[in-house]
Amino acid sequence: MAVGIPGVGIGGLFYLVNALRIPVTALRRASRGEPSPIASSRALRLTVMALAILVGTWFTGVAVGALLLPTITPAHEAAGL
Repeated sequence: MAVGIPGVGIGGLFYLVNALRIPVTALRRASRGEPSPIASSRALRLTVMALAILVGTWFTGVAVGALLLPTITPAHEAAGL
């Protein structure tokens, strides 16, 4: 079993997609005049949390890449070509 970054599996992506859909659904219901089952402050909080998770995951990938890039030897140098 391979270990990866927590939250970027299928379950984490499902959560992020649904959390980012909440404000769209709330706005659509508000434009139709339907009552929304979720308060706008809660929808905003979930959306901000989902965006923070995406940004954190992106920066984690960038940081890991920056840390590992100097240790990677190109294949042609390793082969002595």
